[in-house]
Amino acid sequence: MSEKEIIAKSISKKFPQKFFPKISYMEVLRDITFEIKKGQKVALIGGNGSGKTTLLKTLAGIYFPDQGKLEIRGINPIDYPEKIAKITSLISPSLDFQRKLTLRQTLKFFYNILYPHGDMDFALSILKEMHMLHMLDKRLEGFSEGQKAITRIAIGLMKQPEILFLDEVTTGLDINRKEDLITFIHDNFKDNTIVMVDHDPVVVERICDSYILLSQGIIVKQGKAKDIPNELAYKYEVRTLMKKRYSYDEIVMLFPDQADDVLVDGHVVYFRAANEDELYSIIERLKLITNDIVRYVVSTVDLENIYLALKPNAIKQIRNAETKKGLPNKTPTIEELQEIIKMFGIMILPEKRKNKK
Repeated sequence: MSEKEIIAKSISKKFPQKFFPKISYMEVLRDITFEIKKGQKVALIGGNGSGKTTLLKTLAGIYFPDQGKLEIRGINPIDYPEKIAKITSLISPSLDFQRKLTLRQTLKFFYNILYPHGDMDFALSILKEMHMLHMLDKRLEGFSEGQKAITRIAIGLMKQPEILFLDEVTTGLDINRKEDLITFIHDNFKDNTIVMVDHDPVVVERICDSYILLSQGIIVKQGKAKDIPNELAYKYEVRTLMKKRYSYDEIVMLFPDQADDVLVDGHVVYFRAANEDELYSIIERLKLITNDIVRYVVSTVDLENIYLALKPNAIKQIRNAETKKGLPNKTPTIEELQEIIKMFGIMILPEKRKNKK
């Protein structure tokens, strides 16, 4: 698995911005660099507005990068988009349908578009695996979001692509169908390269062997999925719903050794434990204030914990990236940027001033 399948070097992507008089564009991706080997399964993770879907669509050739170099199997998607389209498939919620058509008619429509690369029998096998063959002659206007998601999966995998780009394909699926999809991918695409975005940490951990963590348009961290539990200083989290609002100081008085590991958010208090002994100690002390607790849930570290923990460092990472590249400071101040991110969850840059002659 040493062959390089995808190479991205200093990729940047920005979009026109018309809603602010002093801001002309917003930069969604900045200086993105990574390599993906053939057969590798990579998750793009991060908070809302971190650039995951934009990066996925850029890899799939839906968007072209404004700067940098991108190669898929040595092919530049800008120069040869038709070659990239033959070997890749993007499955995204942005794919919509003619809702008056039946599922059978919809599959035939996309089969004719993909001909001779589509395989109708393979698409039907997906529907069988996902228990939807009985829906073939039903109109899509009556489909649930989960059934629409399965339809997109059947269409996207119809040509059995060599490289899969999956954008939140499990959204709307119940637990059983998520499991069916994971099993189907393992059985039919175990040797294929997969790059995926999914907000369900369980799905990501089951399918992927590596991850790329994005925050506000830059890569904060890359690593192997199996190493994720070691990325944080704690292994367990106790999410506690309180009957009344506690302040941070009140919680620390009750749990003095948790001063550095507790997070208070209104009625919800998060305790972190590095090992089972610390976990049991927290639970025992929670029993002392049981009359003030609605419930508590214990969970182990997952991908969501990783990107939430690293998110506060995002602005510092952006500044460091600019300093290393010797770039002039064209971004707003940290305070201004934080306010913009709060409103929009994205990174916005000011327009460049034109030199007056």
